[in-house]
Amino acid sequence: MDGRRYNVMTTNITKLINSVLRFARMLPVVHLIREIINLLVKWFTERRELALKCTTTLCPNFGEKKLRNRLDAAARMNVVKLNNVQYNIVDSDMDGLVHLRNNSCSCRKFQLE
Repeated sequence: MDGRRYNVMTTNITKLINSVLRFARMLPVVHLIREIINLLVKWFTERRELALKCTTTLCPNFGEKKLRNRLDAAARMNVVKLNNVQYNIVDSDMDGLVHLRNNSCSCRKFQLE
């Protein structure tokens, strides 16, 4: 996920609502609630329309082409199971030891991604 939530960069819903509704915070409670409802309806309508336009399994923002390319590259690799958590991956240009419990790989790509 790229971190965007409803077109505002934040992980805290309180900060999101405060920043988006700063103009409406001084309104009476009934009008403030109406503004919040209108904003949420707008956001969910936009997301629904985006979802209806998706013709693939994943939405375009998630990089389906990138995932397909990685799947093709992974299909060409030879995997040798060493035990339940360790695998030796052999490709034409590299060789790596993957440890699933530690989320690590000797090539360091696993940690970077």
